Amino acid sequence: MPPRGEFHELSSGLSAVERRFAETVRDLVRQDTRSSRQVAKDIYVSRSMLSNLAHAKCRVAPGDDEVKALRSLYELAASNQEEQFIDWDELLRRRLALCWAPHLPTNTCVSCGAACTDCGTPDLDNPDDSDAPEPADDSATTVEPVVPVPHGKGDRHNNERIDVAWTAVDDVTRYVADGDLTRLNSVLRYAGTEAPATETARAIAACRDRQMHDAAATIIGHAGSRAEREVLEILLELNQNDRRADADAVLERALGRGRS
Repeated sequence: MPPRGEFHELSSGLSAVERRFAETVRDLVRQDTRSSRQVAKDIYVSRSMLSNLAHAKCRVAPGDDEVKALRSLYELAASNQEEQFIDWDELLRRRLALCWAPHLPTNTCVSCGAACTDCGTPDLDNPDDSDAPEPADDSATTVEPVVPVPHGKGDRHNNERIDVAWTAVDDVTRYVADGDLTRLNSVLRYAGTEAPATETARAIAACRDRQMHDAAATIIGHAGSRAEREVLEILLELNQNDRRADADAVLERALGRGRS
């Protein structure tokens, strides 16, 4: 068993991408002289989340809480070192890379990182971690190879937060009805490639809500070609508004670009 508050050895079954991210997180924690438990408490992050990050137990696009946790850990490490060994954008790139890295076995132990059912070791140094998250259901986050069209009972739509804000949806509706493809493509291209990330997410959601799925798919296709930081911002906005299917579609397009 490792010393109190330290992380267990990484599993030999981790991919190079997963190992690189896990070791980066551990290096950030070690910039502080305190135990990992104390670090988690200081940055207001649950020990279970910090453990998941330190074992690269991140299988889907990062949510807002995880990004905030990473940011808090990054800033704490930066305050304790004279020269930064990694910048924030590179840390985000390494996290995003996990979304297409080979997944760990579904029975991997969060504590020791090995494929086991019970290693007898608690998460970090607390066997009764009441804030540990429920295991993720991988079947609910399957990414299709093409842009998915949400079913009628799919993601919840928070129209008050996201649809009303994109006023250009009325223009898109009119261009579709008129068959004005020139203006339609111009608006969709701008929404996907040049608009602020928040507006891009709103444009996707607005088109979905108007049942213009082809328009939403076009914006997603453009959005997937943007810089990694912007893709992450789009993912955060979509996830915060319960648009998980579209967030996965944007991510799949971005990852497909990286593999080509």
